[in-house]
Amino acid sequence: MTQIPVTFRTDRAGPYEGEVTAVFPSLESNYGHCVCYAHIGQHGECAMEWYMETRAATPDEYADLLAELRRIYERDGDTLRVMKRIPYRAWAKRV
Repeated sequence: MTQIPVTFRTDRAGPYEGEVTAVFPSLESNYGHCVCYAHIGQHGECAMEWYMETRAATPDEYADLLAELRRIYERDGDTLRVMKRIPYRAWAKRV
């Protein structure tokens, strides 16, 4: 059984203001990036610079996205572990 850390971020301004994105700090991605997931666009990568410009999403804001992700990731005993922010150890691996 594996726990997969995930944090939810919301854009503060611009054309995507209020859009919630899930960030997976432990999944493999390019240097300085994290795997991310949104309702529209689904899987991709996000830069740490983008992450720093967003804010933590509230549980009400990310509830629908979390439900969608549970259907994708919670199989064979794996579970998602919701975190408020990326842990320092995971952060250090990215930059």
